[in-house]
Amino acid sequence: MENVITITKTAQKKVEANYARISVTAVGENKEYSVAATTAENAAVRLTAMLSQLDGVEVTSGGISVSTVQSDKKTVGYRAVRKLFVCFEYSHELCDKVVYVLSELPVEFNVAFTYKGEKDRGLLQLAVVGAREDALSIAAAAGVKLGKLCKTEYASDGGHPVVMRAAYGMTPEPEQITLSETVTCSWEIL
Repeated sequence: MENVITITKTAQKKVEANYARISVTAVGENKEYSVAATTAENAAVRLTAMLSQLDGVEVTSGGISVSTVQSDKKTVGYRAVRKLFVCFEYSHELCDKVVYVLSELPVEFNVAFTYKGEKDRGLLQLAVVGAREDALSIAAAAGVKLGKLCKTEYASDGGHPVVMRAAYGMTPEPEQITLSETVTCSWEIL
């Protein structure tokens, strides 16, 4: 049995989301494979061209997939889905412009906001200080002294994206993101 006190502590902080990532699905459906694929691709090309007019907006491709549409176990058509991702530093004005462009095309989309920036080292320090304070309290209650730090483990969570569906005529607004730093520290018992 080890003579250590091990504490896991998490420090958290709320920050304003500052980055938007929009997953866009351009869909084409038709009895003919080539027409379904072309319809989806044309919507994606139009979207890319329209968004390239906006400064600070990056559009990347997620590929295309085509599936059969079945009725009574017979193929009656094809559904082509072209995925795109639209990313930009969030501002209400730019988001409004991007959503307007999306609303002009036959696409479906989901908006995710996240935090993109420097790690907050103050959170890590706060977690370590909190872990040490808890270890000192346990050691005092047990009538022992705390020795040197002998092991640490560290995990960082930059905040999970907050996903929102955009409603027609409304620009989605980001919510706050929770950043967290978690440490597990072990101290020798003297």
